[in-house]
Amino acid sequence: MKNGFRRFIGAATLVGSMMTVSPGQAEEAKPAQPAQEKAADGKTVQERNVEIVLAMWDGVIRKGDKEAALRYVSPDYIQHNVNMPSGRDALLRLADIVKNTPPDFPVPGHKTVLKTVAQGDYVVVIWNQPQPDPNEPGKTYVGQAFDMFRLENGIIVEHWDDTRKSAKPWMEYVAPKR
Repeated sequence: MKNGFRRFIGAATLVGSMMTVSPGQAEEAKPAQPAQEKAADGKTVQERNVEIVLAMWDGVIRKGDKEAALRYVSPDYIQHNVNMPSGRDALLRLADIVKNTPPDFPVPGHKTVLKTVAQGDYVVVIWNQPQPDPNEPGKTYVGQAFDMFRLENGIIVEHWDDTRKSAKPWMEYVAPKR
C-alpha cells in the first residue's frame, strides 16, 4: 500500500510540477519545459507515450480490440478505477463488453481529447465528456474528465481516473467467467 500511495503522491506532485508560476503572476501560469531527448525516430519519449496511450484507448475502449490490450498494457497493470479490477485480463474482458455491450451496462459518454500532458513516464489525458444534467433529466452537458497513465518501457503499467462508483460496478461485468 505504501508504494501505491507513494506513486499516487508522486503523480500528484508531477501534475502540480507541470506548471511554473512567476511570483505574483499566478493567473499567467505557463507549462514547464523540461529537456526532452529525442529517439532515432525524432520523437521524444513523452510523444511516444502519448501515442501509446491514445492508441490503447482507441483500440480497447472504443473498438473492443483485444490485440490493443495485449500490445500496450502490462499483464500486471495496476488499475485505480473503483469499477475495474487490476490486471490486463480485466481490460481483455472489457474489450468483449465494448464489442457486445450488455443491455444493462452503463455506457459512459463518449470522451473526446481536449489536451494531453506528458512528463517522464506519465501521461495525463483531459477529455470532454457528456455528463447527465442533474437539473434537466434526459439532457447532458459537456464536462471534463481525466485519465492518467504510467508507462514503463513503452507499456502501460498503471492507470488513475476521476471515475466514481457505479450502481453496479463494472467489475460485475468483467469478473472472470466461472
